[in-house]
Amino acid sequence: MDILEWLAEQKIRKAQQDGEFDRLQGKGKPLHLEDLTFEPEELRSAHKILRNNDLAPAWILLGQEIDHEIAAARRQLEQDYAPANSQAQRHQGVQRFSEALGKINRRILEYNLRTPAPAFERSPLRLSTELARLSDASLF
Repeated sequence: MDILEWLAEQKIRKAQQDGEFDRLQGKGKPLHLEDLTFEPEELRSAHKILRNNDLAPAWILLGQEIDHEIAAARRQLEQDYAPANSQAQRHQGVQRFSEALGKINRRILEYNLRTPAPAFERSPLRLSTELARLSDASLF
């Protein structure tokens, strides 16, 4: 141990004996350790500031907006495909949903371009898959 390490140790021990560490903020509370493995090092500070202020990076907010848009489009399709509706109303509902999917898929592309890693990317929605989902929910 060199002289600097020895001096540092002596100061730490003296502070412990004098109770300096007993007055620290958060004493006795668990540490909130974050796993930042998947965050780029150059963005960690910015992301920490955002998290501490209940904010999020733009790509996460965009993802949340997309989730809301998908849910709203699916709800509308379910209403349009209600058994009481005519075949023409159902067809119009599918047309509206198809247009909504086009907009949502453009937003998904924008989201995928903003994500920091491929693991966060989303697949575009497919009309056939969404209609099959409706069928599985026995709304036909």
